[in-house]
Amino acid sequence: MSDDEDSSRRADDCDGDDAHALPAFVNKLLRMMNDPNCSSTLCWGEDGTTIVIPNQSVFTSKTIPQYFKHSNFASFVRQLNLYGFYKTSQDLDVCEFRNRYFKKNQPHLLQHIKRKGSVADKPDIPRTKVEVDEFRGMMNEVKVQQSGMEARLAKVESTVAKLELERQMLYQEVRQGQQRQRDLELEVSQLAWVVMKIAQERGDSLPPGLLTSSAPPGAQAASRPLSAPSISDRQSQQQQQQQQQQQQQQQQEQQ
Repeated sequence: MSDDEDSSRRADDCDGDDAHALPAFVNKLLRMMNDPNCSSTLCWGEDGTTIVIPNQSVFTSKTIPQYFKHSNFASFVRQLNLYGFYKTSQDLDVCEFRNRYFKKNQPHLLQHIKRKGSVADKPDIPRTKVEVDEFRGMMNEVKVQQSGMEARLAKVESTVAKLELERQMLYQEVRQGQQRQRDLELEVSQLAWVVMKIAQERGDSLPPGLLTSSAPPGAQAASRPLSAPSISDRQSQQQQQQQQQQQQQQQQEQQ
């Protein structure tokens, strides 16, 4: 006889007087575990000491309504917790629950499963042990919730770090753009200085707004724009031109 057949036979044994003594939720859960139509959505763990829900969405939409008057997975989990079941893993993707008295092929343990608050009905079980089991179940639920909150917090921190990295990259691009602008201004100033020197050597009149400095702009102050000549410089140039014209007139008269 296979394990499933043996489990079904023992479950049938509990469908008599013992089954009526079980809480309604535990009785329904036992029937669900032994229902072949539910095997794809609710099954025993590998060692037969846990119940596993492989696909929560399908279990919620198809299996729960067959045995309960709702399709609320959270309500089903609350019922499990009320009867001493607790989640075995903090992983949100793993949906596995354990109760020390709910084991495969061991229906004689089911009589010990009581709803929380009915400890007085279990004289053969030490009160402190029951309380410890219930406390462990609640602690596991708290750990699961904490794990979920930590996962969401890590996601938020990752998003903040990504935004900070993008801000730094944008700042570097702005700095590089400013540096390129200064370099371009310096090149323009140097080119203007070269034009000025060539014009001076040829004796051509200088375009307005050019410096008369003997050093290129880069040698004085990089990226500083060229400024227009001062009024004193213009007067000095005019006097020199007048003196040259007078000297030329005197030479022509002498000849």
